[in-house]
Amino acid sequence: MNRYFHHFFFAALLIGVLGCKEKRNEEFYSKYEASDVLVAPIMDPYFIASTSGPNGTWYLDDGKGGVQVSFVASIDSIIASYYFEKGITNLNNRDTVWYIHVPLDRHVYKFTSKAAFYAQLSSFTSSKPSFSKAEDIYTTHTHTVDRSLFPSGTRL
Repeated sequence: MNRYFHHFFFAALLIGVLGCKEKRNEEFYSKYEASDVLVAPIMDPYFIASTSGPNGTWYLDDGKGGVQVSFVASIDSIIASYYFEKGITNLNNRDTVWYIHVPLDRHVYKFTSKAAFYAQLSSFTSSKPSFSKAEDIYTTHTHTVDRSLFPSGTRL
């Protein structure tokens, strides 16, 4: 009888832990949703958001503040991003700002030099970033997310 109790207790504990994890993830994926904001999660607590439509201005935000981004990449336990003004078509005239975001401590490193960005990035990971456009991340997210996790009327 005691052996069955241990199995039952372990199963109940496992279900409880998994249930809490699912709820935590669900909250991360939905807590910043609003009818006038387009949102896609990147890495807890970071998400990208736009109030000006899919082709508008995107921000990488942690719920306490954000930076404007054009491209984003998740690498190991960090996020790399960069921003440039879309209207400037001559690459020599673009002022690009590079960022490394560390979700664990919510620290953001900012660089105006691509070389300095990659030098600092190598102190976090040996992996190379694979950048995606913010609007493409949002579009991919809306086609792969389980919409049943969100309250009806939530704009994804």
